[in-house]
Amino acid sequence: SALHDFILLHEANPLIRAGALFVIAGVCFKIGAVPFQIWVPDVYQGAPTPVTAFLAVASKAAGFVVLLQLLKGPFSGLNELIVPVLSLIAMVTILFGNITALVQGNLKRMMGLSGIAHAGYLLLGVVAFASGVTWASAAVLFYLFTYLFGSFAVFAVMSHTADENDAEQRISQYQDFARQQPFLGGVLAIGLGSLAGIPPLGGFIGKLLLFIAAFQAELYGLLGIAVIGVVISIYYYFG
Repeated sequence: SALHDFILLHEANPLIRAGALFVIAGVCFKIGAVPFQIWVPDVYQGAPTPVTAFLAVASKAAGFVVLLQLLKGPFSGLNELIVPVLSLIAMVTILFGNITALVQGNLKRMMGLSGIAHAGYLLLGVVAFASGVTWASAAVLFYLFTYLFGSFAVFAVMSHTADENDAEQRISQYQDFARQQPFLGGVLAIGLGSLAGIPPLGGFIGKLLLFIAAFQAELYGLLGIAVIGVVISIYYYFG
């Protein structure tokens, strides 16, 4: 609260603005947003799959909770600066994550790149919240909840089927997987469907809530980019 009052009194000060942007940059590094995403595919691939699953969800969730707290509290007087910056980061993050995942043959790296795209969708809700749509924070938390179950479903199947060369799981290894392992194939399909936003799965509801929040905040350009990202993600998830 003291920081909030101080920033309100000096919101035009260039040092205050630079400091806020540095803090935002630190949080963006944690959630894997562009241009701070370079570590994500390597860490997802190199870590054991159960560790990757925890990192994919817990680290991202913690970062977004911190970001929402900052925008609701000390940085609430800097929305004029932060909203355009986060909007640009969200756009680039959605496009980068989805487009690079299209050509990825390693399954763990593909999940890492798709996780970058999900950070972009979540930033859509954060920007809507900072733009005055107060219930958008609840939409972000709901999306994180559905992302948790979708990701854990996929990573659980990957953990179960991994051999000693865990880091080199290829998408091609899952050819005819549903015939060989019907139950695990079903779990994988539901998890991927939720991440892709296929109705009536939870991921679809989460994306719909974020898109409604963005529409109410009149973030039409950002909303258009997000829809394009969803279309691209359906292609590589079901590849």
